[in-house]
Amino acid sequence: MRVIDKKYADAVLALADKVFKKSDNEFARAVALFFMDIVSDMDEWKERESVPSHEMSRPQLDDIIRDSSYYYNHIFARYYLDVFKTRKYSANYALKKAQKAVQHFVNLGDFSTPLNILGTVALRLVSRGYFSEAYRLLEKANEIAGEKRKLILGRIFGETAIELFKKGQIDKGIIFIEKSRRILESLRYFLDLIWMYSHAINILADLEAYDTIEKLLRNIANIRIELILIIRALKAIGDPHYYSKFLNLFSEKLNKASNEDYQALIDEIISNIDAFTKNATGLFFIDSLRR
Repeated sequence: MRVIDKKYADAVLALADKVFKKSDNEFARAVALFFMDIVSDMDEWKERESVPSHEMSRPQLDDIIRDSSYYYNHIFARYYLDVFKTRKYSANYALKKAQKAVQHFVNLGDFSTPLNILGTVALRLVSRGYFSEAYRLLEKANEIAGEKRKLILGRIFGETAIELFKKGQIDKGIIFIEKSRRILESLRYFLDLIWMYSHAINILADLEAYDTIEKLLRNIANIRIELILIIRALKAIGDPHYYSKFLNLFSEKLNKASNEDYQALIDEIISNIDAFTKNATGLFFIDSLRR
């Protein structure tokens, strides 16, 4: 793809066509078909900001060959994996080719790798402001995840939410973090939940979106996890009014905790004592626990 003159492109196509038609070696035929499809793909040329000196059409071969060949799907799957990990690409290319890459992996019976590809590409698109394109890829990820790959999907949704919060897309971020929470809670992956929410809280605190933080925390079903995350919020919040509000919420929830949860949370308070020594309100709360 680095050389774009007609003579070279024609030679590549002719050689690949000859190998494909004459060889009995399945791997050689797959490589030849890969080269023919890549060289004749105008999207690949455009992505390199190049235009071939003449029109080239995709070889008119039975698509059954492409769908059923292990080597062909493996080569293309690895090609796209490398593209999306190492190269820059346009939103249009990402949208078209990420879904094509998924099909190659699915043809190989691999559903986890394409999920990660869709997640990676969607995150990059969000970071560049291509939100609608990212959402379409995430819809595709949701379609292929299935029950066995829910954890991967939950993590993808969580990372997407964090990236959306960074871009100031709070409403959409809430939607994806809630999707992630429901999955992670159902699987009891609470450490993942704490990691994700801690990052989200720090970002939202920087945006002074304190009401959003409270809304997210109140939706958490596990009281111990909710209280741990309220501590994270207390560390991040600078506004005295909201600090007092979250401290009252913490006190309210702590009184409802079981004996086992209560002791674990006292240990958590000790480990994060700086969250409670920011002002007189926090110090008063700590003093009340000692009594």
